[in-house]
Amino acid sequence: YIVVSILTFVSVLFLAMPVGIIGYEFTCCWQSRHHVLLITRVRKCLEKWGYSAKDVRILFDYVDANGDGDLNLSEFIELIRQMRIGISVETAFEIFTLFDDDNNGTLDANEFLRHIFPEQYVKDQQEKQTPPRKSRAV
Repeated sequence: YIVVSILTFVSVLFLAMPVGIIGYEFTCCWQSRHHVLLITRVRKCLEKWGYSAKDVRILFDYVDANGDGDLNLSEFIELIRQMRIGISVETAFEIFTLFDDDNNGTLDANEFLRHIFPEQYVKDQQEKQTPPRKSRAV
C-alpha cells in the first residue's frame, strides 16, 4: 500500500505540471487578446480600403513632416486620419505605443509592417539579407 500511495502521489505531481503550464499559457494569451484583436482590426481596415504593405512605406513618407523616416505620435495620428480607416485617436495612440518596439517615441515603417503585415516584413528582410545572384555568361 505504501508503494502504491507513493506512486499515486508522484503521478499526480507529474500530471499537475502540464496542466499548470497550459493554464499559465492560456492566461497569457487571454491577457494579450486585446492587442491581437486590435492588430487584426487594423489589418482588416487597411485591406478593406485597399492598402497593402507597399502603400505603408509611401504613406509614411507622405506624412513624415520632418523627413527623418520616423513618425512621432502626432504624425502617426495624422497618418491614421488621412487613411480614413475608421480608427479613433485613442485607438491610434494605443497602436502607436504597442508598435513602438524600441520605445524611442517614434514609429518607422518597419515597426509598423512587422505587426500589421508580418509576412511582407519577413520577405523584405530576407531580400535584404540575400545577395543578388550573378548570372554566368556562357
